[in-house]
Amino acid sequence: MALLESLAMRFVYGPALAKLYASRRDRINNDLKLIFENNIGKAAMEYVARPATDSKVRRFSLETDLLKKGAEEGYIAIRRYVDALTTTARVG
Repeated sequence: MALLESLAMRFVYGPALAKLYASRRDRINNDLKLIFENNIGKAAMEYVARPATDSKVRRFSLETDLLKKGAEEGYIAIRRYVDALTTTARVG
C-alpha cells in the first residue's frame, strides 16, 4: 500500500483498521484459493463476486445509509450463493 494511502487510513480510521486494510490483498487471495480448491469457485464468482446490484460503496465511504445498503447487498449476495450451493447439493 502506498505510504500516503496508509497514513490516510491510519489517520481517518485508526491503526487497527489501517492494518486490516493493508493486508486485504493477502486475505482476499487466501479466500479465493479456498473457494477454488473446494470446487465452488464458479458459484462463488456468480453470486458473491458479482452481486446483482451496486450500492456504490467505495474505499473511503463514510455515509451511514450507503454503508447499510452495501451491507444489505452483501447479505443478499451471500444468501443467493448459499441457496445455489444448497440447490446444487440436492440435485447432485
